[in-house]
Amino acid sequence: MALTDNITAWYRGFDNTDSTGSYDLILQNDASTDNAGDNKCGSYFTFPKEGPGGGSYLDVSSAGAIDINSDQGLTFSTWVYNITTSSDIGWLLRCNGFHVPFYILSSGNIAFIQNCFGASTYDSGYDLRSNITPNTWHHLTMVISGRSWGPPVTPTAKYYLDGTLVATITLHAGCNPFSATGGPAGIGEINNESTGGGYLKAFERLTDIIFWNRALDIVEIQEISQKCLYDILNPPGPGPIINSDPWASDPLVASDRVFQNITKASGQRSRRVGQIPLTLGTKTNIARRRGSDSDFE
Repeated sequence: MALTDNITAWYRGFDNTDSTGSYDLILQNDASTDNAGDNKCGSYFTFPKEGPGGGSYLDVSSAGAIDINSDQGLTFSTWVYNITTSSDIGWLLRCNGFHVPFYILSSGNIAFIQNCFGASTYDSGYDLRSNITPNTWHHLTMVISGRSWGPPVTPTAKYYLDGTLVATITLHAGCNPFSATGGPAGIGEINNESTGGGYLKAFERLTDIIFWNRALDIVEIQEISQKCLYDILNPPGPGPIINSDPWASDPLVASDRVFQNITKASGQRSRRVGQIPLTLGTKTNIARRRGSDSDFE
């Protein structure tokens, strides 16, 4: 199975668009994109606004709910920079109505909230806050397994830090973890209203935010914890150079690492990429033509 299989949404941080579908983000309360300083994947989302009733966050709802109903599971992945050091409860990923799958308790522990038969908070016992190095990018992955139909299967949520499994939470067997009305609805905010402080940012920066409508295996998780997805899909090597720019957001490489013929259009700019696999003992000529608003290789 290719790493790109079953990607539901991919936010690279250049803008609010979903690189693989129609689930574009709404940048709430001055949340924005930037590429200054240590930017990891070329750009990132930033959350400048804090305060009562109006913290910055990312809202995944402009094209309706992300479909997370799957008997194959769900994977959520992102690079994070500088977790909050305050002792406030909050969330990295929140779903409308039912669940908060990636919750951070006041102790700093990872937790999962299920709200099917009354709210239940499952504490993993793992202190994420103390394991995030300041001024450093870390990779977080959450994998939920279970079933969205038929007889209940005891679901689990597994959490990975930099490709290493750090916590496993066993969830309520009769409370479907994929039944979150509205789907993933909010990313990147900490809720401090319980202490009267309003909303604070969970992380200073997020980038390369991806949802898969399946449970990734450990090999895939370790792969995405090493590089940004675009860099994984465009490995260095012989053949035409693929410029890493905001327009080239389509996966350009198949699982066998052979470039595919695609066309990517954005405004007045179009791009077509093609490659014939090179074989030792043969000669391949690559013609190139450049214009003001098109690039053919």
